[in-house]
Amino acid sequence: MAGTAAPAGTRVRLERRILADDAYEILKAQIFDQRVPPDSTMSIDALALELGVSQTPVREALVRLEGDGLVTKGANGRYRTAPLLDEAMFEHLYEARLQLEPFAAAQAARRISGAEIEVLRRADAEMQQAPTGALSAEYGRFAAIDARFHDTVAAASGNPFVRDAIERLHSHHALARLYGRHGVVDAAAAVGEHQSILHAIERGDGEAAERRMRSHIERSRRYLHALIRPPKSANNAIPAAKPTG
Repeated sequence: MAGTAAPAGTRVRLERRILADDAYEILKAQIFDQRVPPDSTMSIDALALELGVSQTPVREALVRLEGDGLVTKGANGRYRTAPLLDEAMFEHLYEARLQLEPFAAAQAARRISGAEIEVLRRADAEMQQAPTGALSAEYGRFAAIDARFHDTVAAASGNPFVRDAIERLHSHHALARLYGRHGVVDAAAAVGEHQSILHAIERGDGEAAERRMRSHIERSRRYLHALIRPPKSANNAIPAAKPTG
């Protein structure tokens, strides 16, 4: 028996959703790759013309990007790309992460569900295969999986206020923007550290999960700091990051 065609209104909504999704992915890539410079105006009219769509999917994409912390909306209703992290904001971000994420990992080890464990295991397996090159088309998937791992740990903590605070940092989007022209410079270390955190959570060892999450964030802080202030000589080159046990 042939399937029933979707009502015309449903098809329009689906088409608009697809257009908005496409616009979101294109604009996110442009922000990550700095084809749209940091702290610059994003004209809805110009973007709609460039993408060959109406203003509606562009507006919807910009709302999602605002939710990601990648753009901001001014009082005049105009959107701008968020500035890149400077050294002070980078340090503030890591200070907040160190207050929140180790606690979340400890609680997750005590409360996590079987379904959430499976999400972490899939993220671990996918991160090992994800590309890590210097363009967002290459490192974007790695960054998204990385964010999923940390978001799942936050959710598994069982504390909605902690989870919300971690999500509002948008840390993985902010840090992923540093990978442009460098790629995921600490991919091997991050994968190894995630595995170590996962194993502690699987055992229900809250103290080990907290300690390993803290070590992971501290190592990331030391390493990615070099991308805030690029080295001027080979003697001050970005150090080789190695996975930890």
